[in-house]
Amino acid sequence: MPPKPPDNVVKFRRPGGSSFPLPRFLPPWLFRSVTGWLIVANVAIWLGMVVVTLGGGILTPFPGGLTLALGEMVPELVLTQPWRLVCAMFLHANLMHIGFNMLFLWYFGLRLEDALGKGRYLALYLLAGLGGEIGSYAWHFFSPGNSVGASGAILGVMGGLAGLTWQGLGRNHPVTKMYLQYALVGFAIGIVENLLGVAALDNAAHIAGWLCGLGLGHLFAGKKAWPPATTRAVLAASALGVVACFAASIVLGSREGYAPRLSGGEKLRAQAEAALRAEDWPNADKFLVAVIQDEPDSIELRLVHAQVLDELSRRDDAKSELVAGLKGNGTADEFGRLAVMLDEHGETDLARKAAASAKMREPGNPKYDRLYQELKAKGSGSPRASEPAPATASPASSP
Repeated sequence: MPPKPPDNVVKFRRPGGSSFPLPRFLPPWLFRSVTGWLIVANVAIWLGMVVVTLGGGILTPFPGGLTLALGEMVPELVLTQPWRLVCAMFLHANLMHIGFNMLFLWYFGLRLEDALGKGRYLALYLLAGLGGEIGSYAWHFFSPGNSVGASGAILGVMGGLAGLTWQGLGRNHPVTKMYLQYALVGFAIGIVENLLGVAALDNAAHIAGWLCGLGLGHLFAGKKAWPPATTRAVLAASALGVVACFAASIVLGSREGYAPRLSGGEKLRAQAEAALRAEDWPNADKFLVAVIQDEPDSIELRLVHAQVLDELSRRDDAKSELVAGLKGNGTADEFGRLAVMLDEHGETDLARKAAASAKMREPGNPKYDRLYQELKAKGSGSPRASEPAPATASPASSP
C-alpha cells in the first residue's frame, strides 16, 4: 500500500469566502489567492493593450511598437534594460496565447500555492519566470528573436509541483511521474510545433523555467512556512518591483521613441483595421489616408484604400489611388493585384506596366506571364473581359 501523500505536497483546496462582496460569477479564490491576482494582472494588461490598439491582440499579434514599449524581451536590449526580463512575463501576443497560459496557471498554480503558501509560491513563480526569460535571452542571443509570455513562469509552477512530490513521495511515485510526464509532453508539443511552423513557441523559456521551478520545489520541500511578516514583505516587494519594471520600460520607451508610436502611425493603423473589420468605410477612408501619408510607398495600403473608395462609389478617386501605387515598392503579388484592379478601372496600359513589374520580381512565374500576355493582347483603354485573378485583396483585409 503506497504511503499517504504529505499534506503540503498534493493536497488541494480552493480558498473559500472573501473579505469583500464579489459578483456571483467570480470564483471566490480569484481575489483570495496569489494565483488569482496573477491571472487578474495578466488579463488586465492584455485587455489594456486590446483597448489601446482598438481590437488588436485578439486574433492577430499586437503591433510591435506596443510590446516593445511595454517591455518585450529583446536580446539586444536586455543588458541595458534588464527590467524587460520581468515585464515580458506579463505580456501576451493574442487571445489564444493568454487564454491557454491562464488556464494552465489556474490549474497548476492553485495546487502549488496551497502547498507552499502565498509568499514562497510567488517567489517560485517570479524566480522561475526570470529563469525562463534568462534562458530565452541566452538562446535568442545566438538565434535572433524576441519573446513575451508567462509560460516560463507557468512551466516553473509545473516544475515546482514535480520537485515537491519528488522530495515528498519519491521519483517513482505515480503523482511525481504524472507531473514529469506533463512537462515532457509540453516540451515535445512545443518542439514539434516549432519544427512544423505551426507556432513560434519559446521552448528555451519553457525548459529553463521548468528547471528553475523543479530546483525551487526541491528546495522548499519539507521546510517550514514563512512567517506572516516575511510573506507580506515578499508580496509587497514583488508587486512594487513589477510596477517599477513597467514604469521604467514605459518611461524609457517615451524617451527613446517607442511609446510615441502608440499614438502615431501604429494607432492610426489599428484604427483603420478596426474600421475595415466593421465595414465602416468612411472612417476606414479617413484613417487609411493618414496611414498612407506615413507609408506612401506601400502598394498594399493603396490597394485596400482603393477598394474602400469603390465601396463609397468614389471610382475616380480609387483609380487615382491605384495609379499612385505604381510608384510604390511591393512584392510580385501586390503588383499583380494592382494590375488586375487597374484593368478593372479601365487603365489597361498602366495595368500592363504593373504586370511587367510583377514579372520582373518573379521571373518565370507563369501566373504573371499569363497576366502580362493577356493585358498585352488587349486594346488600350478597354477593361478586361476575363475574370479577375483570385488574389485581389478584400476590403476587410488588414492594411
